[in-house]
Amino acid sequence: MIKINKDNIIFQSKEFEKDKYKFFIALKILTNDNSCVYSDEKEYAIMQMNKNLPIWIWTSDNINSNYVDEIIETINLHYNKSCKIICKKEFYNLLLEKGINIDKKMSKEIGTLFCKQTITPKIIKGNMELAKITDLDVLAKYWHDDYFEMENDNYSLAQAENDMKTMINEGNFYILKDEKEKIVCMARYTCINDVASINKVYTPVDERRKGYCSNLIYNLSNKLLSNGITPVIYTDFNCIPSNKAYQNVGYEKNGTLESFYLKGDKMIDV
Repeated sequence: MIKINKDNIIFQSKEFEKDKYKFFIALKILTNDNSCVYSDEKEYAIMQMNKNLPIWIWTSDNINSNYVDEIIETINLHYNKSCKIICKKEFYNLLLEKGINIDKKMSKEIGTLFCKQTITPKIIKGNMELAKITDLDVLAKYWHDDYFEMENDNYSLAQAENDMKTMINEGNFYILKDEKEKIVCMARYTCINDVASINKVYTPVDERRKGYCSNLIYNLSNKLLSNGITPVIYTDFNCIPSNKAYQNVGYEKNGTLESFYLKGDKMIDV
């Protein structure tokens, strides 16, 4: 196990290339020269952009359980082990089998989707546009409402306005307006090389189940695909309506990740 950088051979391997849609955030971490990355250069890579952000563990398929102790020891030595950890569902199961002390109440599955070719949805009246600063008030409220729906009432409208202003100014935030020019859906993308993550997707409650989300994702995905970029989406597979909207326009399931926290200082049950 050694400290490595983004140019290491493991990130050019067929195994990692196969998982790049699932591990888009890992690709993002690798763009930061200050990220902490350790690996055995073959079977796994542990990545964290800074001490306060989630730790991503990439592992090859069918990795041997003997690597579990080595990976946990590396986290103990070089990472903030109180941070959220994200890995393949299969490796998470290995951790449980090996008796790693995990806070199961805080564990959560993350579905991954990708799109190589879109499927045309039922077309509705409306147009996709690049968000402008004049849309700030509406979009900030939507973003605040989204946090509230996720039971995060510590997120203020002022914070939402600041965050949304930054996102609009980045130039990759899109909206869908209906025939009356009302903003009825929003989404953003972040691009690394030839992969883009579509996120910040939100439709206000009174505009749902009208096809707006499907149409915005369809148009935004086509924009990316036409430029040789594969769009990916992280999602909750238990959220049936949004996943149906994504799959109806051509997104395919690409496996499941698990996010979790290690429990206390003693991470291995005796």
